[in-house]
Amino acid sequence: MHLLLTSALLALQSALPAAIHSHPASYAGVWAVAAEESGGVSTADDKIKTLALTMSPTFLTLQKDARYLRKHVNFAAAETEEGAFSVVRAFGGWAEVDVTATLRIRGDGRPQDIKFAAKEVWRLTAAGTLQRCYPADSAKGRPSGFKTAQGDGLVVVTYARVKAPDGPGAVAVGLAPGQVKGDAGISVLAGEWKIDYTHGAVRTYVVETDGKVTGTADEEKLKGQITRENGVLLLVMGDDGKLERLTLGVDGRLFVEHYGTKADYPEQKASHIGIGTRQK
Repeated sequence: MHLLLTSALLALQSALPAAIHSHPASYAGVWAVAAEESGGVSTADDKIKTLALTMSPTFLTLQKDARYLRKHVNFAAAETEEGAFSVVRAFGGWAEVDVTATLRIRGDGRPQDIKFAAKEVWRLTAAGTLQRCYPADSAKGRPSGFKTAQGDGLVVVTYARVKAPDGPGAVAVGLAPGQVKGDAGISVLAGEWKIDYTHGAVRTYVVETDGKVTGTADEEKLKGQITRENGVLLLVMGDDGKLERLTLGVDGRLFVEHYGTKADYPEQKASHIGIGTRQK
C-alpha cells in the first residue's frame, strides 16, 4: 500500500492501546497524507483536493528520538516544519502530543520562518494509519477528539505509513522487526508503465523491484534509478541526469513531475506533468 488510502480503509480506524501511544518510537517512520478534514468536510468529498494530495503529497517524518519534520512541495512553493514532538499523556486509544517547530515557507515571495507550538491529539490505528487532530490556529487549546465541525477551527489529518522505522527496536504498527525488506513504496511500482505527458510526449518505463528503470522515449533508450529522498520517490535518469518525482495515486495511476535537471528540484517548478498507466 502506498501513499493514499481508499475510503474503505479509512473506515477501519480502530485505535491501538495506550501503551503503544505513550512511546515516541511508536510513531517513528515516514508518513504521507492520505486524507484531511476540516469544518466537518473531508477531502474525500472534494476531488480537486484529493488530486492535490496525490500529485503534491505532504510527508511527515517522525524519529524515535522525537524529532519532527513535515514537508510539502508543490508547483509554487516549498513548506517545511522542523522541530520536535512530545507525548504528554496517553490514555484510551490515543495520546495528547505537543509539537514545537519552525515553519519555513519558500515560494515566489519573501521567505518566511515562523516558530509555533501546537497542542494536538494523535492516534495510531489497527489499519496502520496515524491520525492527528489540531487547531488551525496553534494558539488555541488542545482538541478533545478526532472530529471536526463547521466553525470549530480544527483539522484532522490521516497519514499512511510509507516507510517503517529501521533497526531491532522498531515498533512499526502491524509489522514485526525484520518483516520489512527493501522499500515497499518502490517495489510496488514494479512493472511496465506508459507515461503520457501534458506537452504530448509519451514514454514507456519498465520498473524493477529494486527501482531500476529502463524505457523508451520515441526511439531513445532510457535508463534510470528510483530512490527515496525525504520520503519522496525520485527517478534520476543515468544519461542526462534529468529527474522526475513519482507519486502513486489511490486510483492506481502514477503521477510524474518532470524536472529539467536534478538541480532544479525542488526549488523550481516541474517543467512537465505526466500520468502513467500500468501496462503489465
